[in-house]
Amino acid sequence: MALVTVSLIRVTIGFNIKLHQEEIQIMHLVGSPDKFIRTPFLLEGTFYGLLGGLIASLLIIVPWYTLIAYSRGTDFAFWVEQFLLDVKLPFLSEVNIAFILIYVLLHLIVGSLFGFFSSLSAVRKYLRD
Repeated sequence: MALVTVSLIRVTIGFNIKLHQEEIQIMHLVGSPDKFIRTPFLLEGTFYGLLGGLIASLLIIVPWYTLIAYSRGTDFAFWVEQFLLDVKLPFLSEVNIAFILIYVLLHLIVGSLFGFFSSLSAVRKYLRD
């Protein structure tokens, strides 16, 4: 999954660099520093990773707690609670704000790092001088 993420972001940033090739050449001609040219692409990749991390975390958290809320008082809920106790994860059977915040924050950090390093790879490949 990580390889797919890195590849998708890298290809997307590469396409974007190729799309703006004329503007990049003009910026080089007027003396813009490389950092000024590369930074928007790095920020774009980081944003893609951040957004991907947010979507991934919400796609897991929201259905899980919805399932837990709607199955209260059923045999399924009893089975899930017993399973969570057996695997030492009882905090997943109730809404735990601290866990949700840490979980989402971890996804955001990892996603933004994947996005940054993917776009850094694309920038190094496509903006060679």
